[in-house]
Amino acid sequence: QVLRLRRNRSTLEWAFELARRRGALSVLTHSDSGGRLRGYAILVRQDAPAIRLRRMRIVDLQVREGDAETLETLLAAALAHCRAASVHVLEAIGFAAAKRTALEALGARTRRLGAWRYYYRAASAELARELEGPELWDPCLADGDGAFSIVTSERSGSLGPEPPLGPARA
Repeated sequence: QVLRLRRNRSTLEWAFELARRRGALSVLTHSDSGGRLRGYAILVRQDAPAIRLRRMRIVDLQVREGDAETLETLLAAALAHCRAASVHVLEAIGFAAAKRTALEALGARTRRLGAWRYYYRAASAELARELEGPELWDPCLADGDGAFSIVTSERSGSLGPEPPLGPARA
């Protein structure tokens, strides 16, 4: 079994329609010289008026595997975008180690959240063991039930009985 998030145009448009309608959505892209997409970052403005905080969140950040240049380019562009919009904080929750390392290289500060934001239900004990490695995970705020599809290979069979619920690893 492979769990994949659909990241096609129609799914992303559906997922971020409300943010787009309220003018809170920014999409940054990076393409090669031939115009082929190398990566994108989706930012959503989520201010906290009670404390007068202007905040932007990176809710999705995708680059081709191992493409550090595109990752750095997109993160630098996100910071520049926030500066231009007078945003106080650019927040990134989740993400794989390589993406967090790139953020830290740009001077990012970290904080612990009070609750874990990512949960999953493994279809079997064997799959649960396979999913324990943090290198397998690249969660972000765009990840959610509505955007996932489950692909079942002939080898893996059905989803099986209700397994225990546990936190995803970041």
